[in-house]
Amino acid sequence: MLLAGGALALVLLVRHVGLDAITSALTRIAWWQVALVCLLAGASMVLDTLGWRSTPVAEKPSFPRLLAARCAGQAVNVVTALGGVGGEAIKAWVVRRDIPYEASVPSLILAKTPEVVAQTLLLLTGILVATAVIGRALADPSVEMTLYMAMVTTW
Repeated sequence: MLLAGGALALVLLVRHVGLDAITSALTRIAWWQVALVCLLAGASMVLDTLGWRSTPVAEKPSFPRLLAARCAGQAVNVVTALGGVGGEAIKAWVVRRDIPYEASVPSLILAKTPEVVAQTLLLLTGILVATAVIGRALADPSVEMTLYMAMVTTW
């Protein structure tokens, strides 16, 4: 059902924006820009996996197993509407042979906490910058509602 909804949204987006505009935008992307995005995403995955591996668990699974669990969890987070927490259960399930649930769930919570704190600080910084730069635009109810929605979804 979600896949059909996503496909419908994509079709409507292409119809609204236009295939020529999308093709034009994609042809302006250089190969090194794609490589840079992939490099940064890969570095983020590796660093997050190392952070998860450093949580205090008696049995440490191999790095490739943790990285695979991290990738699977991230894929679920991106594909489903569960936000940033749906993939955590997948991570615990993938490493269930190496770490029992009683140990993997607290380690996932310990690994997820700094990520959530960093996202919250980034959001608050963005709100402060928006307040300083936009200033009077915050009096607009739609801008104010958008900021409240961003804060609610982050917490």
